[in-house]
Amino acid sequence: MITIGMIVLNEEKYIGLNLAQHYDIVDKIVIVEGADKLYPKSNVTSDGLSSDATASIIKEFPDPEKKITFLQHGWTRRSGANAKCELRNHYMELVGDGILVAVDADEFYVRSELKAVIDRIQADKKNTAWRYPSMHYWKTTSCFITGGYYDVEHIRFWKVRANDRYVRNHNFPERNGRPLQDLGLVRNNRRVVSAGSGFTIAGPVCHHFGFCKSAEDIRDKNQYYRARGEAKTRPTTLSNREAWFSSNVPPKLVLHDFGGTLPDVFNVSAITH
Repeated sequence: MITIGMIVLNEEKYIGLNLAQHYDIVDKIVIVEGADKLYPKSNVTSDGLSSDATASIIKEFPDPEKKITFLQHGWTRRSGANAKCELRNHYMELVGDGILVAVDADEFYVRSELKAVIDRIQADKKNTAWRYPSMHYWKTTSCFITGGYYDVEHIRFWKVRANDRYVRNHNFPERNGRPLQDLGLVRNNRRVVSAGSGFTIAGPVCHHFGFCKSAEDIRDKNQYYRARGEAKTRPTTLSNREAWFSSNVPPKLVLHDFGGTLPDVFNVSAITH
């Protein structure tokens, strides 16, 4: 069983495209909607749900094979990183034994690459976690950014069992007190290569559009990270994120002209700042 697990809040720009991109490749998609109590209240309902069209897009998405489960959790009891553990564990309860693809609504994989990754995981009898690089588009799809926070590569593919849960870190599910990557991790490092009139990252790669959103959305996220205390715990990460509002990127961050191919559901004009 191949399951996409996703948590969402105010993702109307990408959630429909995300479902269209990945629907045919997986067996199940479990989406959990909710908000940390530290999240700015201005763009969240009183129940801790999206104030935009996220829910209606999910509910109205064509689902002939009944793959999609949508859970509206609302405000979390816990806060900070533990809040995301609380939300993610709702989809973990439904994954069972199989392959978990943990993606955000603004993260996409080219279909052929995703199929190849899943084939590799199914053939691998040893490992429990697989890490592939991310390409972070910067404001538009004309360029992507590397360096600092943008060099952090998340593990998005897991071979899970029914009782695995997120306990200490919302990025790392655990089994009997051990993060799954400690039981066997396959690393696939980022490689920037020439493509067309610019550059791309050699695939398979996660195409991340989280910085191709509105100023309001970016501002909400940054306020949330500050409310979590990240000005002290992760000041460089926060400053890298807040550089979005500047016309210049901080030292050690690099912008690359993008010359590659977007995921199947996109064209160059589909995503603009």
